[in-house]
Amino acid sequence: PFSLTAAKVWTLLWGVAFVVAFYAFLIRLLGKTLAAIGLIPLVFNPLLVLISTEVLTEASFLTLTFISLAMLEVVENPQNSWKRPFLILLAILSTIVLLREVAIALVAVVVLYFLVRKDLERAVLIIVGVLVFFGAWLFRNLVLVGTPPASQATNLSFLFEHFVTSPAAPIAQEFALRVANNARGYALHAGGMLFYPIPEVLMVEPSGIFRAYYKVLIVAKYVVPVLLLPLLLLGIWRDLKEHVTSFVRIAFIVIYLGIILIYPIHDVRFLLPLLPFFIFYVLLAFRWLRRTWFTAARSLPGVVAVALCCVVAVPNGICLYEIFQTNFQYTSDPVKFNEHLRQVGLVKNMFSKPWKLMGTQIEEKTPQNVVIASALKEISIFIGERKLLELNNGVPVTTFNHYLRDFAVDYLLSTSSWDDFWSYEFQMAESRRFWFEPV
Repeated sequence: PFSLTAAKVWTLLWGVAFVVAFYAFLIRLLGKTLAAIGLIPLVFNPLLVLISTEVLTEASFLTLTFISLAMLEVVENPQNSWKRPFLILLAILSTIVLLREVAIALVAVVVLYFLVRKDLERAVLIIVGVLVFFGAWLFRNLVLVGTPPASQATNLSFLFEHFVTSPAAPIAQEFALRVANNARGYALHAGGMLFYPIPEVLMVEPSGIFRAYYKVLIVAKYVVPVLLLPLLLLGIWRDLKEHVTSFVRIAFIVIYLGIILIYPIHDVRFLLPLLPFFIFYVLLAFRWLRRTWFTAARSLPGVVAVALCCVVAVPNGICLYEIFQTNFQYTSDPVKFNEHLRQVGLVKNMFSKPWKLMGTQIEEKTPQNVVIASALKEISIFIGERKLLELNNGVPVTTFNHYLRDFAVDYLLSTSSWDDFWSYEFQMAESRRFWFEPV
């Protein structure tokens, strides 16, 4: 409890498990050599490294997804006679929806796959498993525990709200505009998924090598996808020809894309689950080219595949170095680092708040039973057992007053937001119910 380090290590272990699961999946379908080659562009991808150190569900979702796909290959192997692979698949599909709602895409395509194969028993077992676990989770939340009055809205509730149309507009029009807007945004990100300097805000004062690479990337992220598109299409075609489980992968990609295009929240991390599929299809295309057009003595496709993976890994390695260097400077001496950024005119809000130092000051100067309100929840893990109320700094004054009263708030954490404006500055000035003393 209250340990960010422990949570990050746990998430990082899930990231490592995903790499292992992806390798096991590739071995099943492509063999050890191509599986090893396929790991190169993945383990150096900055977005994967970032997600594997953020306390989110992406890493665990990716891990369980590719364990499921690997187990499906074992289940469908005619030589397999043992039931354990299906039991593992059943356990994962029954619970993965609790991690990410979008996992319903994986559950749906596997159930549909077994129905098409006329394996009604397995399809029904998966449906029952999902209903049992999801039903138990809802019963626990809504009945046994209950919904807190100030709880955050569920992710699913956002789906049917109006964000890009008026409240009176049909929901079909809302969905259509979301798809168009998200498709434009994701198209730019998808072009750079292999060579992604993500996110730029984590890089301060990048080196000359990185700046030179970034200038090349501006053009390359449009050219490289066009060059790789034929390989991607060839790989999909070969998957359909060679593997009975190809339907599951392709259907999952289509449904997953549909969900993230309709979902009102746009985030580049939603594209990450598509990257391993892209790598798989390109490798599958290389294997077919080698078997069809080249003899064993002329292993040009294999050499090209290795070279391409290294071409991807080197620039991504540069990006990782820049991210690690910036974070090392910040964590070593956040105050000095922030002063340096201001001197050189690089104001980066992400590195302007030394959370650990602030938490130490709060722990030294306040009792343990106080309640603190803050617009930024990052401080919560550095203040021990003190309670933190996440209170948006844009709430109306009446709401501001109600929250301070209802939650018995003792302190406000008022931090600089932009320029010389401070969190809650307007509400504190306008409130007639409370007075505020700086400490």
